[in-house]
Amino acid sequence: MGKYVLYEEVDDMCAIEAQLKYDLYIAEEVLKMTSRRLEKQALTESANVEVLNEAFADMIQKYLRTVTSSMQKAWNNFKNKIDYVAIEKAIKGEEKYLESDFKMKLPTDYLYPELNEWNSINENCTIGDNLLSTANYAQMSQYLESPEKFLDQYYKEYVEQENGKQLKFVEVFEKRCFSKASEQQVVDKNLIAQYVAFLEGYKDQIGQIQTDIDAINQVNSNMDELIKQIGGANNVTAPTNNRPEPQQQATAASAIMKGSSYVLEADDQPKPENTNKFRNADPNAPDPTKNSSKDRQNIVNYYKAMTSILTAKMRTCNKVKNNSLRIVMNFVRLQGGYKMAKKVEVQQSRTTNNTAPQVK
Repeated sequence: MGKYVLYEEVDDMCAIEAQLKYDLYIAEEVLKMTSRRLEKQALTESANVEVLNEAFADMIQKYLRTVTSSMQKAWNNFKNKIDYVAIEKAIKGEEKYLESDFKMKLPTDYLYPELNEWNSINENCTIGDNLLSTANYAQMSQYLESPEKFLDQYYKEYVEQENGKQLKFVEVFEKRCFSKASEQQVVDKNLIAQYVAFLEGYKDQIGQIQTDIDAINQVNSNMDELIKQIGGANNVTAPTNNRPEPQQQATAASAIMKGSSYVLEADDQPKPENTNKFRNADPNAPDPTKNSSKDRQNIVNYYKAMTSILTAKMRTCNKVKNNSLRIVMNFVRLQGGYKMAKKVEVQQSRTTNNTAPQVK
């Protein structure tokens, strides 16, 4: 009997992740180079503060547009790689095999999906629970020294250490969502029913990840609004008590986005720094110009943390689907199903999105 293709499993996520990481690396490098150039300008007597503030704002906007565009591309590619045709053909019309009392042994060490674990991660490890905003920046910034520190604080349930090193989220998800099959283990109709239900509801799995995408968009919108709101904040003069009037107040995060001369005080109210050009000659003295640079790095680290969650969920979801589908199809095939040698073809709907930076 001639060979035929039931399902060809290709891990397209490797290429998608690699491209996303490269895009984000380039975006961060451009941000760093531009920051260094503008900070040098800020230390000169001839620097125009208003022009520099606009340049800082434009720099952050460009970074956010690049990050969002890269996520958009990764998300589109991920969705386009989903072969709903293969899923439907593997299940539809094969009920007599899927509901039989047949028992199947898995290959030794085969990584079979733990669906309950994956469902828990997909539903509970969400970006929307920890959105960066002006209201919580002061608190979150304490943990944005690195993406790992932020994840350890806000997603501690999913943080694991191995050999003294914090595992990546994709590694943690892999450990929790897959188990190696033993020699005695069998798959019966009850277990097959769970995999079938998962595959039939795969669009719901994707929809759950879409909520993470929506959350990222919410952060992007917040950032964009902050930049617009701060428009004239640096041109106002603080009253004699060194406190801006309510209409003049610049929030900590918005000041950061504009690279302004505001610093966060203990009571979460911004105060203007001393803008005197005289500086301490001690090379070990604290440099106030580094504050805004640190805060911009905080923003980068936040997006890195969120990206690590998103890519880990996409990769895990994809692998759970692939391994579940292989189990289901072999369960049917070993009973004599698919005798019509139906070939499953991958159908992809290619879309191009060149509009404003929103991840859909």
